[in-house]
Amino acid sequence: IWLDDFGTGFAGLSWLRLIDFDTVKIDRSFLHDCGTPKGMAMLQDIIALVRNRGHKILVEGVETDEQMALMREFGIDKVQGYHVGRPMPAASFQAKQQVQKHPFTVLKSA
Repeated sequence: IWLDDFGTGFAGLSWLRLIDFDTVKIDRSFLHDCGTPKGMAMLQDIIALVRNRGHKILVEGVETDEQMALMREFGIDKVQGYHVGRPMPAASFQAKQQVQKHPFTVLKSA
């Protein structure tokens, strides 16, 4: 079970207490706010909270090399965003997988 858009709307802190999620998807707004010291501190605090609860982490909205480097530095499990790939039809995705052994960026090796 994944908790989507964590930290916004209906995906608040109380859900971490109620359900044992496999992965928590951190909303893109926290990544995009990390250009300021307060924004960076907030993102780091959210990552620490989620990690301390034993959940894997996916960060949404990764669009630049700098953001990807930051995700690697923070030890994030998975990312989602234009840096990794743009939305595409299923047939295009399957074709890309057949041509390339590892068509998408890997943050951590298994």
